[in-house]
Amino acid sequence: MTTHKFTSTPGREIQIGQNRLRQPAIWLGLLLVGQLLLVAIAYWPSGPVAAIGGPLLPDLDPAAVQQIQIEGPDNQSVTLVRAATGWAVAETDDYPATHTKIDELLGNLAAANTNRLVTQTATSHSRLQVAADNFNRRITLTTGDDATHVVYLGIAAGGAATHVRTGDADTVYLSGQLAPWELEPFLSGWVNTRYVTLSADTVTGLRLETRAGTLTLERTLAGSWQAAPASDDASAEPESMLDAAAVDSLLSRLTFLSFQDVLGQTPPVDFATQPPTVRVELTVQSTDAESREDTPEDGRSEDATPEDDASAATRTVVLEIAPLPSAESTTESTAEAETYFVKSSESDYYVTVGSQTVDALADLMLDDLLGDTATPGQPDAPIQPNAPPPESISPDEN
Repeated sequence: MTTHKFTSTPGREIQIGQNRLRQPAIWLGLLLVGQLLLVAIAYWPSGPVAAIGGPLLPDLDPAAVQQIQIEGPDNQSVTLVRAATGWAVAETDDYPATHTKIDELLGNLAAANTNRLVTQTATSHSRLQVAADNFNRRITLTTGDDATHVVYLGIAAGGAATHVRTGDADTVYLSGQLAPWELEPFLSGWVNTRYVTLSADTVTGLRLETRAGTLTLERTLAGSWQAAPASDDASAEPESMLDAAAVDSLLSRLTFLSFQDVLGQTPPVDFATQPPTVRVELTVQSTDAESREDTPEDGRSEDATPEDDASAATRTVVLEIAPLPSAESTTESTAEAETYFVKSSESDYYVTVGSQTVDALADLMLDDLLGDTATPGQPDAPIQPNAPPPESISPDEN
């Protein structure tokens, strides 16, 4: 009987050991490929693949858009409509909107393209905040034939890019033309919030009626301000010369008055039965047409024209301020009690302002406007030419 003896060489032993080490790595690689296939199958789009490189809204004609609704994530919403006089805010009796910003929005929507594809699956919409129930902004455009275009704006992706999706497709793209933070779902983001548009330099007189009393101020020929005489006697001396900085601050509040919201053209209360909390009369020089910034976006009355300004030496602008009716029965600590409305004689619209603005006017008294001035009618004696300053005169020279 023949016995065979096999002797392994060192090289063969090394090769067998390497093969055994490779086997777990091979199995792990196959497992990873299988998982990737499962993910691809699960997230593969059910519909046709969208074309890449074309416009996001191929059928959009900006000139045909008649209404734009912009919604935010917390039920905020503003609706802009194309009115006879231009773009306006629908919820406020067509208060004039800033048409340049709206035209820019429509231009950006028309220019948005599909060059940068992100995903084609609906399961990614909520994470990217372009879902119907989870979005950063939702823009709904309505054209004259009642056709609608819906665009969702989601989270930013860096590099000034935003995730966008149209309402009729699952495909999500990146766009650099549309930024949610520039498209506020509030009225204040689409109108000129300056309600009174006057130059303080053109104001020559001011009458303020408040709960503290009545205050009448006059600008002198020299440009300083004084409180008008309490008497109707034209020869009476003015009561007080006023501090220029204090009066300038008051005029700034009145001639650069901005609002929080627009109520529309219907008065919240009847001033015949409920007098205003604050009533202001401003006497304004009207010889320069530029003293009134008559733009189509400031909500001013159509009857007020620059030609009227140039034809008269002065005009009177009246501001009436009162609390909103809903705030009358609440305490001053509530947010509603801190809201007042204003009506200007040069606007068809009623607007709201905060309590800080109103309280500063309602509590104003003459003492708040007095400076360290001389006695009325007794100005300081002028220093004679070449005379030394008063503080440099020694006691021996007196």
